[in-house]
Amino acid sequence: MNSSLLNEESFDFEDFELGVEEISYILNKKDVNCIRELGGVEGIARKLRVDPKVGLLDKSDFKHRIATYGTNEVSPPRRTSFFRLVLRALNDLTLQILLGVAVVSLVISLAIPKEMHSGDEGGDDWIEGASILLTVSVVTLVTAVNEYQRDKQFERLDKVKYNFKVKVRRNGIEEMLETFKIVVGDVVLLEAGDQAPGDGLYIGGCNLSMDESSMTGENEPVKKDEERCFLMSGTHVADGIGEMLVLATGENSEYGKMMRSLKVKNTPTPLQRRLDNLAKLVGKIGTAAALATFLALMIRWVIRVVPVPWKWAYLLDWVKYFVISITIVVVAIPEGLSLAVTITLAYSMKYMLRDQILVRRLASCETMGGATSICSDKTGTLTENRMTVLKGWIAGGIFEDTSAVELSDAVVQILGEGISVNSKASVNFESASHEMVGSRTECALISFIYALGMDYRSYRSSNPLIKLYPFSSETKRMAAIVQQSGSAYHRLHCKGAPELILPSCSKMLVHDGSSRPVNSETLAQLEDFLLSMTRHSLRTIAIAYKDGLQIAEWDLNSKDLTLVALFGIADPIRSSVPDAVQSCKNAGIVVRMVTGDSSDTARSIAQQCNIWTSQCTLLDGPTFRSMPDEQLDSILPKLRVLSRAQPLDKLRLVQRLQLQGEIVAVTGDGTNDAPALKQSDIGLAMGIMGTETAKHASDIIIMDDNFVSIVRSVLWGRCVYGNIRKFLQFQLTVNFTALLIAFIGALTDRNTPLRSSQLLWINFIMDTLAALAFSSEKPSPFLLHQKPYGRHSPIISPLMWRNLIGHCLFQTTLLLFILYLGPKIWGIPDGMLFSGASVHYTILFNVFVYLQLFNLINARCIFPNQYNPFSGILSNWPFLIIILSSFVVQALLVEFCGQFLFTTHLSALQWIMCILLGSTSLIFGGFLRLIPTPLERYERPHFL
Repeated sequence: MNSSLLNEESFDFEDFELGVEEISYILNKKDVNCIRELGGVEGIARKLRVDPKVGLLDKSDFKHRIATYGTNEVSPPRRTSFFRLVLRALNDLTLQILLGVAVVSLVISLAIPKEMHSGDEGGDDWIEGASILLTVSVVTLVTAVNEYQRDKQFERLDKVKYNFKVKVRRNGIEEMLETFKIVVGDVVLLEAGDQAPGDGLYIGGCNLSMDESSMTGENEPVKKDEERCFLMSGTHVADGIGEMLVLATGENSEYGKMMRSLKVKNTPTPLQRRLDNLAKLVGKIGTAAALATFLALMIRWVIRVVPVPWKWAYLLDWVKYFVISITIVVVAIPEGLSLAVTITLAYSMKYMLRDQILVRRLASCETMGGATSICSDKTGTLTENRMTVLKGWIAGGIFEDTSAVELSDAVVQILGEGISVNSKASVNFESASHEMVGSRTECALISFIYALGMDYRSYRSSNPLIKLYPFSSETKRMAAIVQQSGSAYHRLHCKGAPELILPSCSKMLVHDGSSRPVNSETLAQLEDFLLSMTRHSLRTIAIAYKDGLQIAEWDLNSKDLTLVALFGIADPIRSSVPDAVQSCKNAGIVVRMVTGDSSDTARSIAQQCNIWTSQCTLLDGPTFRSMPDEQLDSILPKLRVLSRAQPLDKLRLVQRLQLQGEIVAVTGDGTNDAPALKQSDIGLAMGIMGTETAKHASDIIIMDDNFVSIVRSVLWGRCVYGNIRKFLQFQLTVNFTALLIAFIGALTDRNTPLRSSQLLWINFIMDTLAALAFSSEKPSPFLLHQKPYGRHSPIISPLMWRNLIGHCLFQTTLLLFILYLGPKIWGIPDGMLFSGASVHYTILFNVFVYLQLFNLINARCIFPNQYNPFSGILSNWPFLIIILSSFVVQALLVEFCGQFLFTTHLSALQWIMCILLGSTSLIFGGFLRLIPTPLERYERPHFL
């Protein structure tokens, strides 16, 4: 490297002398003099028993290092304690009012003598207050347990987020390691886009600058050199390359300390905000209904009580009416909506991780389900990311078979040197799988020269690198400058896109190692050869060099280069991609390929992937950039391929699509892709090839870089949104039915058919249990045959309104039938004759609950042409367990907890009747689904 803090002498290791306190002192003070006092970086390395050129030698002392300095696991922000979650669950005004009223009811009922109580309950009024206290306690604890489990799930997912891979040198071998395996003393190799895995010291590099905004708030990159040699964990490489000696890891690092100081902050997603607004609207309706019910009950009480003498026990009647009204408000407010979103997201994120999808931001999970356009990279996403040289031209000779290539020693020297030193990649040929680190294109070239008997490591060690120009998406080239042997001059090695390199070449290498001018005829032949390779979907790359440079002449865009070779490299299409792209088309999603390849190569690959057809449009980068917005907007509907694209082209494409109402998902792997990833509605970073900067800017990380995983993320997004809609449809049906029954009962001198403790139990079923049931629904391929719901689609579709209103009217009619005509038909006493438990009102309560449990199954159908509510239900065992356990618990509560729920024993025949009447909800749902309904509005007239 051109910059280093190390001497060239060999290392004589000392024993461990640096402890955590000494290292903390060095890092906290950030003074180069501290380092010099310890013998410089070299002295610190010696004390840590590390040779920076080789890395850690003795693997047996890893445990000692971990025991001394700690692991590199960064704990997520502190989770809220269970006790605080309980307090948070109780921090609800309606629950607090219920608790207060329950206490007042208990005090009054216990203070007034039994003989002074009104009604036939005979002094058992305390039971209602106690049952409310018990029910509220159960609901609070269950809510807290759910949130606690959710936070634990998110914490496990956060650990995956913090555990990325970095390039490390150990025992002279460069390899990719997870950050949790990094120990103090490791030598980490950094390049643009990487994140520092710990705190440490700069020991060498080229033009290294760090983006420290995440730690310091300063937006300007900080250049690192001998004087500014401290690197902080959590910061990103903005430019250049460098080597870092790790001194602090995990919670001892700056990033670890910051993470430990944070607390979990749950930011509501856009869908949660929409649902909260809906909950407020429904809550206002419920409050109005509760107030009307309270007034009706009080008017009825006044008519009944005025003719008789006053009793202090009448206060209990007022308290009861108030409790009923507050309970109606509790039931009416769908506070479970937010819980349903959170539980669904937590559950889904767990299984998405198994599908190689890591969700970094909750909102992206639901947004992905509405995606209407995907702008995808090619390499590694649509292809296998297994680059191989198939054919090419070297020093005047064309080869079709790599095993038949024969080169002179002079050509071997120039070609091997150019490929080896002008590269940051490495391949471990000692491993059975030939583990590759770095750019797959560079790895393909290294593997090619290795097959010809050249060792890239020997070239790198014998040709010291003076300066390296990393590959840039803007320049489409990469260059390296080395010292020419026995000369004061330097040699420039260059590689990149042939259409940019060829015009800069005035000479070409020939088979004996000499060079000759490139005439127009030769240039035409080379261009024809390149065209033939691109037509066969080969990525083309040119290798060139220039001798005799002086320091003042260093220039990435040097002219008068000597052409050495042209290579055609293939990256096979993933076999699953064509079907996955077709699935996107069926789902109403447009897939566009954005690539740096030439137009012919891009068209060929897009055609193989089912992305491009003869009716579609292809644009190259220069044409795309020259188009005014109005002209580009008219082409966008048919645009499927953007070739020779630069990162800012991708950014502009995303912006124009968004202005046309599209929900855009975009993939990216490089540092320069960060603006497009940030701008898009859903940024998808690649987990294997993606830089840490790209991952940091993304919403979702595709762990296997596979387009099929992107399609699965769409499927999961739609599943999440669908599950929440199912829960919403179910809960609003229960809400409005309960409101109607309570209000009509109060108006018709029937008191309230459902007691407050019964309503709280129903509220528990429809909030917590239903949220758990629907959150466990897994995605079905059926979802990819629906159109995306788009950016402005209402949360309640016309089909959902049909189901909601239909079931609400049916259930209300059936319950009113039982309320008014049940006693006559079944020959049982009318429950209105006394205020205690009765068979009549027990049947009413029972049927109400079973109507909702059967309607849970109905609510699984929320899409057009979806008629079978049992489809896939056997594979959803949590749903089945919740349904069956709710049936059993309802029976146990009615039979054995009648004193608290105001129910009484029912005969076997009455139980069968209750279940059969409840099942009519399922039968009615089948007829309801046959009623034609306007489809959900889908504003996209020209994009498919």
